Amino acid sequence: MIGFLKGKIFKIAEHSLLLDVSGVGYEVFMPSLELSALLENEDLLVYTYHHQKEDMVALFGFRKEETKRLFELLTSVSGLGPKTTLGILSHINEEDLISAIVSGDTTTLVKIPGIGNKTAGRVVLELQDKLESTYGNMGNTKDQLLCLSDTSIIADAESALTFLGYGKKEISEALRKLIKKNKDYTLDGLIRDALKELGK
Repeated sequence: MIGFLKGKIFKIAEHSLLLDVSGVGYEVFMPSLELSALLENEDLLVYTYHHQKEDMVALFGFRKEETKRLFELLTSVSGLGPKTTLGILSHINEEDLISAIVSGDTTTLVKIPGIGNKTAGRVVLELQDKLESTYGNMGNTKDQLLCLSDTSIIADAESALTFLGYGKKEISEALRKLIKKNKDYTLDGLIRDALKELGK
């Protein structure tokens, strides 16, 4: 099982990219919202989900582990395959999606291409309690899920801090605390202040 891949982006397509990992090219399918923020020839670490069934073998990639976990939760819903789930994450950000599911807002869900009333109802029925137990009161959604909403800056900051030897849990807590105070961080500023926070 491949947990993550780290390499250089060789080519970006509409729904996937080719990641050059030590001379081997891996095709990784990713949400369009993430692909649109990437550039060819830049370094990238993606957390991967390996899907293998008779009709399909594919790698799905995400810049954050939280996004991967949300993807796995969605694919656990009856009738939702990985392609449909990828389409969902390509049309709505995680914060709005989780908020809609927890609040039972099927009106928002059916606006996503490929999601009808029955599917939206199943998503709410099967995931509402699971997500609510994780994220609590969705009245504070923006603060609670901010680490999911600005994918590129926070993912890059997490990668840099992980490289410096800090643990994932302490990094996540430090970044969440900082972004609650300042939602307009640059990457350099976020890393600098995170190092101060982690050094306390």
